[in-house]
Amino acid sequence: MSKEIRLNIDIQVNSQQKILDTIYILKEAHILQGMEPEYMKVKSIRKGMYVNIDNTYEVEHINTSDILELV
Repeated sequence: MSKEIRLNIDIQVNSQQKILDTIYILKEAHILQGMEPEYMKVKSIRKGMYVNIDNTYEVEHINTSDILELV
């Protein structure tokens, strides 16, 4: 049985930071629990596309007020 959890948080990050690094920080802060960062997919709601979490926000064109969904 799959359990879906919805969590909305607002964060501010450096555009040079890798998306995966942010996920690790959120996991270490116990904000993301039970999720393995290496197997996550991240989707930009604004772009309607999945982004490469090994890239920086700048490379993936993730802007202020963009909404990211972790799957």
